Amino acid sequence: MEDSHKENPEVKSKVNESKDIPEIDEEEDDPFTRFMFGPRRRPSERKTQNNHSKNTVDQIDYMLLMENIDMLLDSAKQLKPLLNKITPFINQFIKKNK
Repeated sequence: MEDSHKENPEVKSKVNESKDIPEIDEEEDDPFTRFMFGPRRRPSERKTQNNHSKNTVDQIDYMLLMENIDMLLDSAKQLKPLLNKITPFINQFIKKNK
């Protein structure tokens, strides 16, 4: 019984061989991972991307944005009566084509 608890030399050598297998470097991905998820971003790319987004936020003209939103709402109010007139025709067309 005690012999069964002793380590088998073949098993021990296989375990040691598995330790010799080089680990995949974190910087190097397999082709499937690159295909599915794209290449890894470098830390410097993230910093430049953050700086770019900060610059973009600083360049927004809020007055122009508010004017455009106001024009959009005015246009929607003007088109509402037209849409109310067209809706029965659209519903009739849908019922006819069922």
